[in-house]
Amino acid sequence: MFLYSLSLNADDLNVARKHLSTKLPEVKRSHLAEALAASLGFNTSIGLNQFLNTIPARETRLHYWNAQAFVQRLAELGTT
Repeated sequence: MFLYSLSLNADDLNVARKHLSTKLPEVKRSHLAEALAASLGFNTSIGLNQFLNTIPARETRLHYWNAQAFVQRLAELGTT
């Protein structure tokens, strides 16, 4: 399992989503959002967004990114 630590806030997440969309243009944005949420330990992208809404502006929280969970969630959504 590959885990990477990263600081997370709403701006960073938006940058990550845009970067992933650029690198994986064949994957639906909604699937990328769900896979990104799963890779950060959330059940859904809505759960991740709700968590981010609780963080004060410009504050970051340390999270771990699980590459295996990202790929697994994409597979569950029908993306290979």
